[in-house]
Order: sequence, then structure tokens, then C-alpha cells
Amino acid sequence: MKTRYAFLAVSRISAAILQTLALLLLARWSNPATFGLVAAFLGALMFASAATNLGLANYVSRARALNKTSELVPAAVLLNRYTSLLLAIGGTGIGIWMGLSTPLAILISISTALDKNSDTTTSVLIADRSFTAPSFVMLLRRSISFIVLPALYLAAAPFAVEMIFAAGLLMGSLVGNLVAHLAVRREIDWSSRASLRTVFREARPFWIALIGNQLKELHPTVVLFAAGPHIGGLFSAALRFTRPMVLLAGFAAQLLLPAVSRRGETGWSAAKGVAFTSLATTMVLVVALPFIPWVIDVIVGAGYEEAVLPTQILLLGSPVVASAVPLGAILQGQGLVRESALLSFSFGALTLIVLVIVSTTGDGTSAALTVVLTSLSQVVIQLFLAWRTK
Repeated sequence: MKTRYAFLAVSRISAAILQTLALLLLARWSNPATFGLVAAFLGALMFASAATNLGLANYVSRARALNKTSELVPAAVLLNRYTSLLLAIGGTGIGIWMGLSTPLAILISISTALDKNSDTTTSVLIADRSFTAPSFVMLLRRSISFIVLPALYLAAAPFAVEMIFAAGLLMGSLVGNLVAHLAVRREIDWSSRASLRTVFREARPFWIALIGNQLKELHPTVVLFAAGPHIGGLFSAALRFTRPMVLLAGFAAQLLLPAVSRRGETGWSAAKGVAFTSLATTMVLVVALPFIPWVIDVIVGAGYEEAVLPTQILLLGSPVVASAVPLGAILQGQGLVRESALLSFSFGALTLIVLVIVSTTGDGTSAALTVVLTSLSQVVIQLFLAWRTK
């Protein structure tokens, strides 16, 4: 079992690094304004993905962990397919409204919808403690998207770099989605399923919590519109360096939710583990802060010098920001589904409101501090709730 957990962790870490590198290559080969717009659209799409997800990924994970033959699981997976189609259509409209070209908006929107679909589908396997296929799907789609970008760009393909980036995303998502469905097709009993209305009603608290968590994906979008494309691009570049930590937090949440649900006991020990890991990671990251100016210069190049201080702040605070996600999953596993939803949504909305205010000054540093401090407040309350259930 430990070997399988380790394999899943390594695959997620590798996938997170590949995704970050692809985005940083896009930043290097474009300019802050173009990168800022694409990053803002990706953030808006991630929020739209949460809005159309209906909380089904976490709902499926908990339902499957409590009862492997639950009729709720096939109904939730089917509903997820419908909402993924809605995301592809709606996301395209959002991209065009934000100013992206129609082909670019279509490619990225379909890719995001496919990723959403495969993530919810493979949550069935994770709940069953079967980690090979979910690990392979994530690593496969990130590897393909990362390879396509430099391969086509360096081959002087007659397309803008952002179109090459989007094409890589779509190719990886298509392959990953196919593998995910092949892996799950025999694990779900489609002969008997609950009504879609029942699933929608029961998944609502998970949906609210997910939207609250994914409000952070709107941070680049808010800064872009409040401070302008240049500052928005700098802030987006700073956020990219913290992306692996956020993805790892999502991985931890995927494991903790079914584990705490299955045991039916207090999650305080798991919450303490998240807190100690966050603290230890923060102490390690302190060592990396002096090297940030050099890393930014090497990876994204000239034009991003103003991103150094925001990057240092966000990087140092990233363990705290990320830990809110697994802590929320622990609360859900303990049965505090509504409390988790309220916390996630309230602090997510508060962060956006404060970001709008501070970003109008054109200061990316204040925006970075806002993200870290509001997340710290949320984490403290989550830890208190987990402790209270001892």
C-alpha cells in the first residue's frame, strides 16, 4: 500500500512540475500581456470547471468509500459527462468575451472539460485505493502537453505560441480522458443507478465547498482586470511557481476524504499531519527565497523583474494556501460538509473582494500578501473545527 501511495505521489509531483514548466515556457516565449490574458482565462476556466463540476469528484469519492456498490456513483459519473459538455460550450463563450481568438478559446475549453471529466471518473478508482490508472492519466496528459509545446515551437510551426500551447493541452487531455474511461468502465455497475436529481441534491454542499476552493483560480483574472494586463501577467507568473504545491494539496485531499470517511473517526490526527507538513515545507522554502530573482531571469526572462517579490511571498505562503484544501476534505470526511462549504466559500469570496481593492493600486505585492493572509485565517479556523471533533 505504501508503494502505491508513493507511486501516486511521485506521478502527481511530476505532473505538477510538467504543467508549471509548460506555463513558464509560454510566459518566456510570449510577453506579460499575452501570458496574463491566457493565464486569466485558464483561471476563469478552472472556476467554471468547479461551477459545472457540482462537487461530483468529492461526492463520488465519499459515496464509493462508504459503499462500493452505491447506486449514486454511476449516476454521478453520468451527470459529470453532461456538465463537462456544458463547460466546453460555456468556456468557449467566456474566452471569446475575454478577448481570446475563437480557435484558442475552443481548444483550451475542450481540454479543460476533458480534464474535469477524467478527474471525476478516476476518483472512483482512488476511492477503491487503486492508484495506477489515476496516476498514469495525470502524468500522461501533462507529459504530452509539455512535449508538444517546445517541439512545435522550436520547429518554427506557423502558429502563435499560445495556439501551440493550447493544442498541446488538448492532445494530452484527449489521450488522458480515453485512458480514464477504459480503466473505469468495468468498475462501475451501470445496471442500477440513482436519479440524477438525487445526486444533484446530495452533492450540493460538496459543490459549494469546491466553488469556494476554486475561487482562487480567479485571482489572476481579478488582478488582470483591476491592475491591467502587465501587472496581471506579472502576478500570474508569480502564481505559476506555487502551482505544484496547489496540485499536491488536491492530491492529498483526494486521499484523505475517502480515508477519513471510511474510518468514521476523528480526522484530528490527519489535520495535525497537514499542519506539521505545511510548517516544515515553509521552513524549507525559506532557503529558496534568495534564488528567486535568478530563477525568474533564467526561466521566464526579461520583463518579469517586478514579479520577484510577489513570487517570494506566494512561494513562502504556498504551503498555508494549499493546506486549506486537504483540511477541507478532512472536515468533509468527518461529516462537517456544510461547515467546510461555508468556510471555503466565505474566505474565497473575501479574498476576491480584497484583491479587487488592493489591485487597483497596481501593486502585485499587496495582492500576493492578500492571498496568503486570508488563507492563513481560513486554515486556523479549519484546524479548530477538526480539533473540536476529538
